[in-house]
Amino acid sequence: MHKTRAAVLILFLASTLAFGGCLVRQQTGKDGKGPEITMDNSEISASIHAEESELLAGVTAYDKKDGDVTSSLAVEH
Repeated sequence: MHKTRAAVLILFLASTLAFGGCLVRQQTGKDGKGPEITMDNSEISASIHAEESELLAGVTAYDKKDGDVTSSLAVEH
C-alpha cells in the first residue's frame, strides 16, 4: 500500500511540475507588441472604390519576432 501511495504522490508531483513549467514557458514566450507599420508617404489619396492593393501600396509591416508581415495587412471597410 505504501508503494502505491508513493507512486501516486510522485506522479502527482511530476505532473504538477510539468504543468507549471508549461505555464511559465507559455507566458514568457508571448509577443505582446504588434508590428511596426510604415508608409512611403504621409498621406494616401484614393477613390472610395480603390482596391486593397492600391490602398496598401508603399505600406510595410515589420515585427521583431515574426519579421516582415506586410503580406498579412488588410484594409477594413
